[in-house]
Amino acid sequence: MKRRRDILTPAGSGIFLTILVSFIALFLASCEKISDNVRLPEFNEKLVVECFLNPDDTITYIKVATNKNIFGKLKDYQPAGTLSGTISNGEVEAPLSVWSNGLYFHHADMPVEQGKSYTLRVASSKGYSTSATCTVPTRGSYILEADTINYREVYDYYYEWNGQTDHYSYEEIYARINLFMTDNSNVSNYYTINTKRITYDTLYYGKEPYVSLSRSRDKYYSGKTLGTKRLIFSEDIYINLTPTLDSLLITYYLLAIDDEYRIYENSFNNYTEGEVFTEVSPLYSNIEGGLGIFASYLVADSIRLKIK
Repeated sequence: MKRRRDILTPAGSGIFLTILVSFIALFLASCEKISDNVRLPEFNEKLVVECFLNPDDTITYIKVATNKNIFGKLKDYQPAGTLSGTISNGEVEAPLSVWSNGLYFHHADMPVEQGKSYTLRVASSKGYSTSATCTVPTRGSYILEADTINYREVYDYYYEWNGQTDHYSYEEIYARINLFMTDNSNVSNYYTINTKRITYDTLYYGKEPYVSLSRSRDKYYSGKTLGTKRLIFSEDIYINLTPTLDSLLITYYLLAIDDEYRIYENSFNNYTEGEVFTEVSPLYSNIEGGLGIFASYLVADSIRLKIK
């Protein structure tokens, strides 16, 4: 049997390339023609406002930007224009000052008080205007307690070496932290837990401590279990992660949050979690005339633990 081998000559190569280029050009032209027939959603530029009131702050910063299109010819975020605004508690109205990322006000000019409602108005020289209202929660009377238990888990591994069975083992040391809350007030609030960790590890972080912040995605409701001590948060911390871990300090903050804060956080978690191909869930916004969130919270109680 003879095997035939076709050799592509320079002339044949030129013809092949011409056909290939023509095919690609035709394909791209057809794609462009198809995309021209697709009707893209209309994009409306709006102000994006983000503000969280906290009575314990002395200054409240309001971030202001514009939204960005995701269809058609993509553009960078456009300037929001010259900004102005006011904050009102229903009795007094105070003007907002400008900073690099939006607006702000001093609490000396507009005190942020528990139980009061506030209206935020933001306007831009581009003709945009927004407004939103939220109510600051009350602190109530809470007692936050912690119960810490250290435990070990030992792992044994067996392997064959030179015809003999050998093994090695290592252990992991954990601290299980359970937080309990007793509600001694007759106040109905939503609340959540924020965590601040200060780690001293000379090998990984040098002489300066490493500070990390996190927050629980769970939301709780108070007011139904008056005077009852109940478990609200639990986590396991790996203590001997590194042999050079000198010290670990953890502070847990019990935050009382308003309903706007709760709905926004829940929608944000649903928007960013789960399967990537599930139907998109909308992100909650209470900004009239724009997008974003205007909500409030306060620290109801806190507790600090030295884990190591």
